[in-house]
Amino acid sequence: CHRTVVLRSLDPLMEEPDGCCSRWLSKALGQGKPGLPRAPYLRALYTLIISFLGMLAVSSLHFKVLDDTDFVMLIGSQGATAVLVFNAIESPLAQPRHVILGNVISAAVGVATRKIFSEDLTWVAVPIAVSFAIFAMDLTRTVHPPGGATSLIAVIGSDRIKDLGWLYLAVPVLSASVLFVLMAVVLNNMVGDRSYPTGWLGRAPVKPVTAEDNQDFLIVDSYAVTTV
Repeated sequence: CHRTVVLRSLDPLMEEPDGCCSRWLSKALGQGKPGLPRAPYLRALYTLIISFLGMLAVSSLHFKVLDDTDFVMLIGSQGATAVLVFNAIESPLAQPRHVILGNVISAAVGVATRKIFSEDLTWVAVPIAVSFAIFAMDLTRTVHPPGGATSLIAVIGSDRIKDLGWLYLAVPVLSASVLFVLMAVVLNNMVGDRSYPTGWLGRAPVKPVTAEDNQDFLIVDSYAVTTV
């Protein structure tokens, strides 16, 4: 009801011959779908415990083992990875294929971008690194949201991170990703109502992407988008 009132108040802005403005505004106002329910207390408490243990393992390696070396183990994107592998464990984006390959591919894009662009062009390197990391993950079926941050950190991280060069892919990215997956497998499966992973390799859908799928992507609510 509220959404209808808002739409009617915007009628003067929506009087477009093809209705595109109306369609866009309708989408922008949302579909009114409910959000996530509150997690049961015991489930939230167990998630707190295992996420603490997972981050403790990575943090201990960073501060107690690698502190006197040129390597690092702890980077910002790992906080987001922890949310996925210890909480949203049924999400396709939290599965081992996505966690490991998504982060490593994104790290490679980030390091390559930083090596191509000088420090003066960091403002250009940042969007290139993140957007191409997303593109690469899309094409390899390894989308992992923290991967965007993993790529970004390779470009704007500390000198200690930048000095790693291509080693950034191995330590911290690959090693920490594998550690997160192993910790998630051990800790999530210790409770009966939790199961991780749903799959290791992330098999491709039965129906492959076709030319028709790409064509459908260019159709917005039955209005053809003309490309030049």
